[in-house]
Amino acid sequence: MSAKTMILPPLVTPAYWFSTTPIPFTPLVDRILIILSIALAMVGVAGIIYVIRASIEKRERRVYQAASWQLVWIGLVGLLLWTFTYERVPVLSIRIAWVFWIVWIAWMIWKTWHRLTIEIPEESERFAERDRLKRWLPKKKS
Repeated sequence: MSAKTMILPPLVTPAYWFSTTPIPFTPLVDRILIILSIALAMVGVAGIIYVIRASIEKRERRVYQAASWQLVWIGLVGLLLWTFTYERVPVLSIRIAWVFWIVWIAWMIWKTWHRLTIEIPEESERFAERDRLKRWLPKKKS
């Protein structure tokens, strides 16, 4: 098969991802993107409210608060990208931006999970060990 007769699927071609005036998404994908963006922003706001009212450990509270603010920003950026795509704004509606948006979501999820399941338990163990060793040190004279 020669290079001239080989036809690539649209998702593999660079023109699909880097076109400055891309064709609009299908209505189903369009609705999914706007609903996902709004849902992420709303979950972020709900998370912020939860963190303010809940009584959780300080380190976990910081992780949840950071994740909530990230969700708010991810949702707002998603709405902005959707607006650019819907209005067919040249250059700003480039499809590769959606890939970066999805990578941002995945990175935020991984970072939050890693902090909650690996880093915070390790810190707790270190603090417990430090406190265990600290009780044998001489006390300062006042």
